[in-house]
Amino acid sequence: MSIKNLLQNSGIDKFETEIILAYVLQVNRAYLHTYPERELTQQEYGKYFDNLQHRLSGMPVAYIIQQKEFWSLNLKITQDVLIPRPETELLVEIILDKFRALTRGVSTTYRFLELATGSGAISIALAKDHPNFDITATDISEKALNIARENQQNNQTKNIKFIQSNWFAKIKTTEKFDAIICNPPYIAENDPHLTQGDLRFEPKIALTPGKTGLEAIEHIIKNAKNYLLQSGRLFLEHGYDQGEKVARLFQENKYEQIKIKKDLKNLPRVTFGSLSDVQS
Repeated sequence: MSIKNLLQNSGIDKFETEIILAYVLQVNRAYLHTYPERELTQQEYGKYFDNLQHRLSGMPVAYIIQQKEFWSLNLKITQDVLIPRPETELLVEIILDKFRALTRGVSTTYRFLELATGSGAISIALAKDHPNFDITATDISEKALNIARENQQNNQTKNIKFIQSNWFAKIKTTEKFDAIICNPPYIAENDPHLTQGDLRFEPKIALTPGKTGLEAIEHIIKNAKNYLLQSGRLFLEHGYDQGEKVARLFQENKYEQIKIKKDLKNLPRVTFGSLSDVQS
């Protein structure tokens, strides 16, 4: 069967069928339109058909083709890691805005700690943009860290050290950071969204921390103070309906200059604060 006929009869969104077929053939999408009459081999057709069945079952395209773009970076993605979302680019943007201003015209090195790095998306985006950042990235999953290390190598960043750790467990309190960053699990364990859409296929450990959805966030806010410099900042992504609760936790734990930033949908998405009244 020709490429043209395949794309017309898949029953799936045209853009997604092109992405999947390009992955099977190891070509770009432009090739599909340049050579629409090309016949697929039996092996290629079989692989394409299997991948379409995965998509029809609801599996996210990122897991099928094992890659996802984030911050203009091409990242390897497997079901061992969360799929990076556009909302998380806001977290990267906020951090870069803060520290670009501080590093303008100087060569100061800033030390960052990212918790629950997953695919390494956040740390790699920061490291790629600013080689002076000295980043430690942790995750409880060694499988996730293997993906993150591969992504670091593929994107040619060298200023990240990956450590297997359950939150701060393997981080010495003598180590102090200019910023601690995390996109933690924040969905309540009984939230019906966990059984719908893409979330069905993603690692539960990266999605829900427990009954309320705030368990991981509370733990990070409470303990981050032990690892931050006096002028250090804590940056957290959270659910669209958790902004006020997260800000209150920052206040209860004596953080200052607390701010909530909204995403492109005008929903509260990132909260950050500092240990002291630094310019924010």
